[in-house]
Amino acid sequence: MTSATATAPRTAVVDNTVTAGGLLRDTVHVVSRPVTSTWQWTVPRTCDITPSWIGGDGEFTEGVGANGQRVLRRRFTGEVTMYASPVENITTVMEAAGKAGIAPRVIESSADEVISALLPETWRPAKLDELRDTRLLLHALDVRRCVHELNLGPRALTCARSVVQRNLVRDVSVMRERCLEEGIFLPRNVDDILGKLSPFLDAAGALAHKPVLCHGDGAASNLLIDSTDPNTPPLLTGWTMCGLRDPYEEAGSVLSELHPFCAADDAQVLRRLDLDSKNLFIAQGFAVLDGVLWALIGLWRSAINSDKSIDCTKYGMWRLVKAHYQLDTFPELNEWLEAQR
Repeated sequence: MTSATATAPRTAVVDNTVTAGGLLRDTVHVVSRPVTSTWQWTVPRTCDITPSWIGGDGEFTEGVGANGQRVLRRRFTGEVTMYASPVENITTVMEAAGKAGIAPRVIESSADEVISALLPETWRPAKLDELRDTRLLLHALDVRRCVHELNLGPRALTCARSVVQRNLVRDVSVMRERCLEEGIFLPRNVDDILGKLSPFLDAAGALAHKPVLCHGDGAASNLLIDSTDPNTPPLLTGWTMCGLRDPYEEAGSVLSELHPFCAADDAQVLRRLDLDSKNLFIAQGFAVLDGVLWALIGLWRSAINSDKSIDCTKYGMWRLVKAHYQLDTFPELNEWLEAQR
């Protein structure tokens, strides 16, 4: 079978998940690439809202082709539109990562779903406490660094046609406003944390570094590991937040996941990502913001999800508690904040 490719015009560059107060899906025209192969699909997997939010931002279904090829289909549901990069952006990066051998290989994609090769049953998402293993953590950082160097081929970064630019400070501000518009009660810690971080938020523009392609989500569950061979490098999944970012946001997302339960040398985390450890306070500031963002996302999802059996509030509060602890205990960040007062 063959398929026609739509020729709808596309916006050249979008600078964040929200533009001029409108949803990204309203500002980016996605090129439709219909999935044309015939697959036999199983019942969609049940979402598992754990401390790492496994499968909580889409519908996942296993399938098999006529030739016996096993695949995993991810359908992007409407709930993610508020905070996710556009599907075309995600697919573009996933395809490049699959070709580079750092993610499952993409087989087909459409306007709202992507079909990837299903890994053998020995592969599974990593768990948070497994990042205490220095070897796994370093492998995870190496594969994230590889994303910074991905070659997107005809969709090269220089033309920025299919890669959205993300900004964590703006993302947090937008999600906070959306929660308030939805009438969601915000825990006191949200504004307490943002208030204490205000010097960092005010200086973010001056502290910014040149954006690079980033995965953008340091959750342990976004690492796929071979449970039978600890020496096999992990693969990346969960590309919802991918895009052009300040690379210290990437480091921050990892630190946000690690602390306080996985002791790590934060300076080593930065060096492994080819970042200057002298700027550790910047990564720590982004780590706290990353926790606040996901707290807001969790609260917002709980309010708007049609399926109330998925309790995203607990996940949001988990991230908020971690963010508050991190703000109190990151020494380099607190030293910098104190110097600004």
